[in-house]
This record gives sequence, C-alpha cells and structure tokens, in this order.
Amino acid sequence: MMNIGYVSSNEYAPYVGTSMYSLFDKNKEVDKICVYILDAHISEDNKNKMRSIAQKFRREIVFISDREKTVNELRDVHHFDYSHHKTSATLYTYGKLLPGLLFDDGKMDRILIIDSDIIINHSLKELYDMDLEDHYLAAVPEISAYYVSSEYKEIIYKNKFYYNSGFLLWNLKKIREDNFNQRVFDAKKAFTKPLKLSDQSLLNLTLTDSDVVSLPLKYNYNLGLHTDSARREKIYKQYADNGLLPKMKDYNKKLPAKEIYVLHFLGARRPWIKYRYPPFVTYFLWYWRKTPWKSMPRESFLDTVIKDKVKRNPNALAGKGKIGRAYAAAALTIERYCPQLFATVRRIKQKIVKKFK
Repeated sequence: MMNIGYVSSNEYAPYVGTSMYSLFDKNKEVDKICVYILDAHISEDNKNKMRSIAQKFRREIVFISDREKTVNELRDVHHFDYSHHKTSATLYTYGKLLPGLLFDDGKMDRILIIDSDIIINHSLKELYDMDLEDHYLAAVPEISAYYVSSEYKEIIYKNKFYYNSGFLLWNLKKIREDNFNQRVFDAKKAFTKPLKLSDQSLLNLTLTDSDVVSLPLKYNYNLGLHTDSARREKIYKQYADNGLLPKMKDYNKKLPAKEIYVLHFLGARRPWIKYRYPPFVTYFLWYWRKTPWKSMPRESFLDTVIKDKVKRNPNALAGKGKIGRAYAAAALTIERYCPQLFATVRRIKQKIVKKFK
C-alpha cells in the first residue's frame, strides 16, 4: 500500500492532476495506491476530473475537505503567515510539514507528500518501502540553495543540509509517538521573522540533522540545474561527495532523463505557462494532454508574472505602478500577436519586475 499526499487549491488542481497521472503511470506494479488531497476549496468539477484519473488506473483518491478550522488555527493561534502570498490557500501548504495534523487518519504508518509542480519519471516503490528507522522523514537536500536562494542564511546553514519541501516521505508512526507537531509550533514561535519560503523555511527551522534521511538527488531533481551551467559542476560534485549522486567523470555533464526519477519544475520554470520551455517540459505536456484539462489554455507568461506581483503587493498597479501597467499592456500585446518576438517580451517583463519592486 502506497499513501500519497498532495495539497491543492482549485487553481492548482489541473497541475496536481497531471502530477498524479504521472505517479499512477510510473507505478503500475504497486498493488494499491491511495492519494490523499488536502482540499483548499477545489471545485466539484475539478474533483470529478481528478477522480476520473484515479478510476482510469483503478486507484483510490480521498479529498480531505474538513480541515479549514485546523488550518485557520495555524494562523490565529500559532501565527503562521502567508509568506509573500496573500491568499489563505497558502496556509494549507503547511500541511506538508504537519502531516500528522492535516493528513493522518491515525492508521497510516507513512505518507509521501508531493508538490503540484512535480512529474514522476520512475517507479517510487523502492523509495517508499525504504527503512526510515528512527527518522521523521526522508528528503532531498537542496544544495543549489547555498549558491542562489532568497532564504535567510541562518536557515540555510542551520544544519548540515538545507532540504527542499517538495518531496517528503514522512514516518507518521514516529510523528505520532513524539508529538512532532509541537516541535513545528515551537520552531515557528521562536523565529520571529516572516517565513520567506513558507513551509520550506519552517521545515528547515524545525529539523535537526538526526531527524532526516538524506535522499539522492534523483528523487527531487531541481530542473534549474540543467540551465545553470555556471554552478552545475560544483553542485553535482557536492551531491556526489555526500553520496547523493553517483561519481561522474564530467560533473558539468547534464544528467539524462532516465537517471532522474522525480522532475521538479521549481520557481519560474512552470511548464504550464505558454512560451516557457524549461528542461523536460515535454514530459509534463505528455501527461497534461492525457488529462481532462488537456483543452484548457495554458497560462499566459506575462499574465502570470503580473498576477504574482499583484499577489505580493495588491497596490502594484497603482500610483507609480502606472508605468508598470503600460509596460504590461505593451508586453501582452506582443505576446498575443507576435509570439516570435518573445525575446523582446522577456526584456519588457524584466522592466515590469523592476518597476514593481
């Protein structure tokens, strides 16, 4: 039995559905898979579409839709913040590091929680069945954060490794025994600054080195490594030196897809945004076109940029933002009618971001 968890709002339901499709497709040999979705107000239409994917593979899907009171307590009692986002759905993402509170039914021994921007490229059975011993979880270190990250340095360097929160295998039995939830609350209370990366910041504040089994890079591959030629060699070598990547003759050579089990489209590399071509985008699109959302238009690149800026600052388009709005209008026109001039659009987008800062 494999227990899988996702957190999803209605907006992200199509992408969770696509990730879930890849999970089912690559794990056909697993006898039973049950997907638990922490429901941040998903529409009934999108729920039915997700159910249809589970039915296609004869898998079980459970929507956890009764946690709103608990989630609100994270904000009102424990003072969890939204990070840079302005929607309450962001509070649900803390479920990734509070699985004992928001996912656990008291019967599961473990659960693998996966981000919506992940495509599964290999069977996860060996990983899921691994011996977690006396550890709370297994996760992949994000070594690239030592080179480029918006995270606080005091969090990045707190432990031997800084971990990415997008792919976490949790030992629910130990979490229940040790009241791990309280450790999370205590860590949040002790850190008085806003959490820049929400659940990931708090995860790394809570953990100590002995709490985690460090997984190989292949189980949560940051696709930015494929485009970051300046740092890739150093980062690959650090993974290899720590036994998290096989030794290589040339550490600047990109890992082939067959050696990557989990593709993580981090940051701005969202594969569902049109005119964005991150590494392995075809892997996402192959599954996307098999889902009930295949005819849904992909998001506009600049619309997404503007929407993100407005989420961070609702007044971004007011006052001085009028200049930014003018750039946005021009850029959207070019994108709509002259997609071949996308290089120009990218330069305009950079000006938008600069004006909105």
